[in-house]
Amino acid sequence: MTTLKKIGSKIRTLRVKKGVTQENFAHELEMSHSGYAKIERGEVDINISRLEQIAAKLEVDFEEIVQINEVKTFVSNGDYSAIGISATINFHLSKEEVESIKKKLKE
Repeated sequence: MTTLKKIGSKIRTLRVKKGVTQENFAHELEMSHSGYAKIERGEVDINISRLEQIAAKLEVDFEEIVQINEVKTFVSNGDYSAIGISATINFHLSKEEVESIKKKLKE
């Protein structure tokens, strides 16, 4: 299973636990139902700010969705470079997003 599919599956599981429909959750996120459904199916790249928004609406930590512990294990030498992070969570990250992740990892 790809990383995007794992993240989408995790989001779906958390949403279902809250008892919210896809349509209602998409509305809460101010996006189309079909666009949100693609996130849960792992069919689209999703940026960090959208993941943080989803985590907030689900009332969970960002790390619970992207499983930051896997990143820490992967980058065991403490070098949280953009390459290590993007290879692990499979995103195209901006410099600001990489810095945000580095900060979260150090906390």
